[in-house]
Amino acid sequence: MIFGNNYGQLSYFNDAPKPDDLKEISIQLFTGSDGIFNDGDYLLFFAKATGRWIYNQSTGQYDYLHHNYSDTAFYFLTSGPEPGKKLLMLSNQQSQHPTIHQNQTLFIHNRIM
Repeated sequence: MIFGNNYGQLSYFNDAPKPDDLKEISIQLFTGSDGIFNDGDYLLFFAKATGRWIYNQSTGQYDYLHHNYSDTAFYFLTSGPEPGKKLLMLSNQQSQHPTIHQNQTLFIHNRIM
């Protein structure tokens, strides 16, 4: 199980909403055919970094909000008899959504070594 609650930089104001506990994060576990987590096995999860991209309605663009105090996000890994939350796999079904022919996308990928 993985726990974290990367809320980004907390507000300077005391009355602003803020998290008060860690949340369990869903994972996808790849253990091979033996069903035991050992050499060569891995897990995947989605996590947020400390900075945030925030949509600016007046300019119609995204602005990057840099965290002033940390460039590192922490997540906590534990093991035990409980299986933990799993990522749901969606079947490949035809959707009713329109086809998108072009977009502007920014991907940030952090690999933990």
